[in-house]
Amino acid sequence: MPGRSQIRFFAVGLFACALVASAGCDADPSSDDFRPSGEEMSENSGLNPTLAVIFNMIQDDQVDQARLRLQRYNLEHPDDGHALFLFGLTFHVQSRYSQARGHFESALALLPEYPPVHYFLGWCLYQLGELDAARERFETHLDFEPAEADSHYALGLIALDQGRLDDAIAALSRAILLLQDEPGRRRDFSRALSSLGEAHMRGNDFMEARQHLERATEVYPDDHEALYQLYRVLLRLGEEDDAAHVRQLYDQARERADLPSPPRP
Repeated sequence: MPGRSQIRFFAVGLFACALVASAGCDADPSSDDFRPSGEEMSENSGLNPTLAVIFNMIQDDQVDQARLRLQRYNLEHPDDGHALFLFGLTFHVQSRYSQARGHFESALALLPEYPPVHYFLGWCLYQLGELDAARERFETHLDFEPAEADSHYALGLIALDQGRLDDAIAALSRAILLLQDEPGRRRDFSRALSSLGEAHMRGNDFMEARQHLERATEVYPDDHEALYQLYRVLLRLGEEDDAAHVRQLYDQARERADLPSPPRP
């Protein structure tokens, strides 16, 4: 997922950008400065003004307060699918996927043509290990939003986890094609390249894997996951000097991220 565990707050920003797309959203949804106005949210998202305010609270990491407001709102509007969706989102951003799932499924029953609920339910199911069900949600999301790179990326991860290497390569390649011209999403571009490299590694195509992993580390030099995979590929290719250099870069990236280095293979 965008970085698997890193999906949470990126996805909230991505959803916000999708909500105001019809109003011409040119902002980088990963930027701290990105924030649609309450008026834009109400006009373009299906959220009424009360729910638009609550959504912005979730974006501002006031998650528990947002949930309390939703509980009060739900007493008067028990069948509001958008409120149920936001309930799920409050649990999703806290990685409480089992709780989020129930709310997203309830929202989906009321809003079957609401693309964000398919997307977020897909990530919940992915995190819960229900890969076939997650795949169905992302495929449905792409029926609504065929150019959404993140859902192609998700399908690539699912295929990779299921050992369907050709499908993984196709989906990840599509995500890369869609991400390559989005300078505000370099981290996601790097992750997609890294995952494509992993797919080729699993197919024992180490030269192809090296190409994608090197590109990933050029796009985002602090991508320690890509650096580690590149280190392993170089060892398999017998490029010990290059591998030692990349291992040093990897250790430095982990140190900057305040993460311990794993043992050497």
